[in-house]
Amino acid sequence: MLTEGSIELLGLIPRSSNQTFLVQVTWGEDVGYAVYKPEAGERPLSDFEPGLYKRERAAYLLSE
Repeated sequence: MLTEGSIELLGLIPRSSNQTFLVQVTWGEDVGYAVYKPEAGERPLSDFEPGLYKRERAAYLLSE
């Protein structure tokens, strides 16, 4: 769904350390929700290298 579906931005998730958005993903008849963390909205953290947004995808791939 994430790679081929259409994505609609629903809103900003408040109180997160970086810009984090809730999106609705539609692929055919299937509808789901996801969290979107854009690279452009990332603020540097003292305990992580830049590219924190990549960690989310890595966690997903590992879980699969």
